[in-house]
Amino acid sequence: MGHRARVITEAALCTFGWWFVQRHRPELRLPVLNLSWRVLLAGVIMGIALYPLGRYRIYYSAPVGGAVYLAAIFLLRAVDPEEWELARRGILARVRAPRA
Repeated sequence: MGHRARVITEAALCTFGWWFVQRHRPELRLPVLNLSWRVLLAGVIMGIALYPLGRYRIYYSAPVGGAVYLAAIFLLRAVDPEEWELARRGILARVRAPRA
């Protein structure tokens, strides 16, 4: 499946899921703007930082983008301490998992 078809499929599934929750499950509604503006702003900051690096190979720009995004997420307090702890435990569990 091509990248465009995959993106269109994911967008359609996301749209349907949002519509379903809005119409049939109001108890599951989330205050989207209150939850997401910091994450979106961190993405914009990362994009601004990456724009001048567009002419370089991805193995130069990807680590910079990741570092800028994580720093922005941290400084904007987009993730609360409990979520940081869950992420840390998840990463450590993956690193320490025995290889099969």
